Amino acid sequence: MLLMMAVPLILFMFIWVYQDSVNDYDINEYAERSVIGISKPQNGEEGERHTAQDTLISNPALRDTVFIGERESDMGGVVEQWCLYAGRSFRCYATLAEYFSVPDENAKVICVAPESLSFPADEQLLDELALRDIVVIFGELPASEVVESIPSLRELLGVEGVSSYRTALKGIYLYKGFLLGGEKLYMDGEGDAEWELDLSISWYHLGDRTDVYMAGIAEEEQSTRQKQWPPILWKNVEGNATVFAVNGNYLRDETGLGFLEGMMAKSDTYLLYPVVNAQNITVADYPGFTAENEEKLQAIYGASYRMILQNIIWPNLVSFSDQMGFRLTCFMTPQHLYLDGMEPDMGEELLYYLRQLKVRQGEMGWSAGSKDGLSVEEKWSRDNLFFGEAGSSYAYTAAYVPEQNRQEFEELAAKGAFPDLRTVTGANKEDAFLFSFVSENIISQEITHRADQYNFRDDLRNRSLQTALGYTNILMELECVTWPETEDERWENYSKKVLGNITTWWKDYGGFEKTTLTESACRVRKLLAVDYENGRLGDEIILRLYNRQGDAYFLLRTHDKDVGAVNGGTFSRIEENAWLITAQEDEVKISLVNAW
Repeated sequence: MLLMMAVPLILFMFIWVYQDSVNDYDINEYAERSVIGISKPQNGEEGERHTAQDTLISNPALRDTVFIGERESDMGGVVEQWCLYAGRSFRCYATLAEYFSVPDENAKVICVAPESLSFPADEQLLDELALRDIVVIFGELPASEVVESIPSLRELLGVEGVSSYRTALKGIYLYKGFLLGGEKLYMDGEGDAEWELDLSISWYHLGDRTDVYMAGIAEEEQSTRQKQWPPILWKNVEGNATVFAVNGNYLRDETGLGFLEGMMAKSDTYLLYPVVNAQNITVADYPGFTAENEEKLQAIYGASYRMILQNIIWPNLVSFSDQMGFRLTCFMTPQHLYLDGMEPDMGEELLYYLRQLKVRQGEMGWSAGSKDGLSVEEKWSRDNLFFGEAGSSYAYTAAYVPEQNRQEFEELAAKGAFPDLRTVTGANKEDAFLFSFVSENIISQEITHRADQYNFRDDLRNRSLQTALGYTNILMELECVTWPETEDERWENYSKKVLGNITTWWKDYGGFEKTTLTESACRVRKLLAVDYENGRLGDEIILRLYNRQGDAYFLLRTHDKDVGAVNGGTFSRIEENAWLITAQEDEVKISLVNAW
């Protein structure tokens, strides 16, 4: 019996020793895989493609897009980002009059900001829009009094009348099939989620040719008939134009990215566009290697700093990542305080965490922030001394940079101070694009959500980003846990909220891959670099790619069609009428079959 018990123990020890001997945990495998220098094809290459005899005739994904409004506005930034990520051309005109003064027959999508409209001068121009075979998007509506008083605007929007100038809402209903994630009912005061959606809207009465994709539930509304709910997002067909209207401010932040793709999906027989296909967890300021704040931690947790990190936080992180399949990117900081004379005394722990992360296909990153305001340059220098003393030569390809350190970091990056870095993340800069280049070698991936904060507007934004990009970057900021100031920041409370949020709100997007942040950065570069065209011949979609670097990911939205086979790639079902296509060759053929 004793021998039988000893055999599994010996085998376990042998496997661990063998694994430890054949794996170099001090090598960042993602640094070796990272791709830099990917760029768009030169103009000549693009010209050859578009003049080739076999250029696809039907090309819905590469529509020329025009924005009417100020390019620097919130809505202008959203539309420009959407065009950048989806491979669309983008042009901007301040007013409708300016747009019509320049021959622009190629425009297929026109997005109009309400502040750009001027009446009665623009009334005739709206009639002109209805004559064109285009998609017109009113990213937000003028005041309901204006809509009511301008006949051509009402006709274009499909509005027959105004039931109420301002209607208080108790809920919002998102219809199935517009954004990924299915239908959703948001009710004010329901559960722990905060509201943070528009609480009052104008109530328009729509014509019979309109289709509603999101509606409000009025406080005084007793009927459960959806046709009687005040519309928030709808489609109308007027003349030759397909018109979408947004009754609210949903196109003024990145929520608008998915809304725009949803509109395109509803205006065509199918829609195929590139996505990142990356779901990330950013764990900021963990682990650390200096026994700081010990007295307070002993009083709260009854354990030392080292024990809290290894025996409390780490097992919870492992359990959480295993449960949800996320691959952790942990941004360590040797110290939080650099000016107190205390130096890191836990160097051997660095190799421990590197080993733990590699076994779980995670990644170690570097945090550029400190609690005592040390410069980024000085922190990088001192942290490198610590890495050397710990006997580590790990290449840090990902950095977490707090907002207050971002300008200095970018100045240093431009001078080549971080040769191994490939990506940076941190709190959103105002008006920042979701993805942008800090330098030729470093791409920025902004945080999309905070793991401990989630409200209905966050959920709508999450659905939108999954729809537009198959992307998320969730921040767990753990400095608060080791330096707690409130009850909510203590690990037992913080972790409960984090686990509850992520297991609830991200469970519907398991069809997208979990990645580390450096992996994700490589995919973002590929998305920004790839050029493509596609067309449909019967029940076959032909996708052609240019400047493809390895696998490229696309989302296919269909209407009552399933994917039967893919030649030149693979496919998987995300949800009904939504498919992830992995293009492995420069020409991919997608066969559609009737949905049963």
